Amino acid sequence: EPFYSFRNETFVHASRELKIHNKIHVLSQCHDLTGNSLLTSFYVLPELVGSAWSELNSRGRLLFVASHPERFADSVVTEIVGYSDENGDSPFWDA
Repeated sequence: EPFYSFRNETFVHASRELKIHNKIHVLSQCHDLTGNSLLTSFYVLPELVGSAWSELNSRGRLLFVASHPERFADSVVTEIVGYSDENGDSPFWDA
């Protein structure tokens, strides 16, 4: 199943005849990461954030991937989820 993400790009619209050269910043939807293994996030109790347990859990997941390569794709990606408030609104998308 496809994994959709956004690519941060600059589009250039130019014409020598009209002497126009415009650069436009865009986020374009893509599925470049489809086929990679997705390393998802996990919840850590606030009192354990930054502790040895949290570090061990993170490294343990990567060691599992390294120990069982037949279960995973050649590349592993992770999704960084942005901030949402208690209503589910995101400043990124509301900007």
